[in-house]
Amino acid sequence: MRSLYDKRRQALVKALNVHFGEKATILGEKAGIHVMVRLHTDFSDEEIIQRAVLHGISMMSAAPHYLGPHSQGEFIFGYGELTEQQLMDSISMIAQMLFDSQNLPQKYTNFHENFF
Repeated sequence: MRSLYDKRRQALVKALNVHFGEKATILGEKAGIHVMVRLHTDFSDEEIIQRAVLHGISMMSAAPHYLGPHSQGEFIFGYGELTEQQLMDSISMIAQMLFDSQNLPQKYTNFHENFF
């Protein structure tokens, strides 16, 4: 299982680097089966989550896990239940919806409801 999760983590990190580049900072790459990421965007956490839901992607803001002030745009990405391809496709869609809203598909398949 460790090897499987390592491959999924690597796929997630690679997808973040490819699709976000400097628009995302990986804060916690080796935190169990989760990766903590700060997305550099003008959208609020709530706007990002709402946009993702419209495309069948569930995202979890890190905000509820802080006791004090925190940075906007921090999310916990889980990868334990998704395939490498689902991870790459989902990260690609998130990047599109945040940075290229002109080219979004009308309907996105809902194959990963429990994502992130």
